[in-house]
Amino acid sequence: MEISVVMSVYNERPEQVQQAISSILRQTYLPTEFIIVLDDPNQSDLKALLQDYDHQTDIIKLVLNRENIGLAASLNKAIELASNELIARMDADDISEPRRLELELDELKRRHLDLVSGNIAYMDENGIVTGGKSIIPEDERLIAKLLPYGSTIIHPTVLMRKSAIEQVGGYRLLPTAEDYDLWLRMLASGLKIGSINAQVLKYRLRDNSMTSNAWKTYIVSRYIQKLYAQRKRIGHDTFKSDTMIYSPK
Repeated sequence: MEISVVMSVYNERPEQVQQAISSILRQTYLPTEFIIVLDDPNQSDLKALLQDYDHQTDIIKLVLNRENIGLAASLNKAIELASNELIARMDADDISEPRRLELELDELKRRHLDLVSGNIAYMDENGIVTGGKSIIPEDERLIAKLLPYGSTIIHPTVLMRKSAIEQVGGYRLLPTAEDYDLWLRMLASGLKIGSINAQVLKYRLRDNSMTSNAWKTYIVSRYIQKLYAQRKRIGHDTFKSDTMIYSPK
């Protein structure tokens, strides 16, 4: 089965983007295409770097956004362009382990999953590994029970079916936690989500992405859970991309 990798680049350091791209190009199970969206047309250094890769490597397909449209919209654009049924997510400042796609594909096929996630090691801004994430649930039945209360799915490790993404309408435009919203909509549609505890990726902890966004992520996640409860109750939800007012009632 052929895999398309999708990645959005925004304000990451060029050396981090190089490491991310190289880690995909060195996979033991090589994807047939790697769609990279540059979501900030003003990043001239990143643009030059990505254009070099685009010219040198056949599997890379570069998309240059005319203006910043955000992560969700950029990923939707990449997924729409993907020619394969299997879509692997990648973040522009992380590093995939060499057997990541091989391990995830084997598990997705063996368990007939629509989405599989892996575990991670943490690294700092300079690429130094600082520890590993605790064990995550693997069984799809346990994940289905836990997911409405919080996500154990690690976004940049995910391998999923394009048909499953399209079935629920892709990523929706949220200020954060777009992935959690997608997982819950997949779950509500009866799709199978599983995980493996193999560390398939080094996840970079960036200094500007930690506690400053914690409150916003909490609020948006509660809103997403409210939408999930609506879908379970009445078969649809009242999501509006320009309305992010959450009420716990």
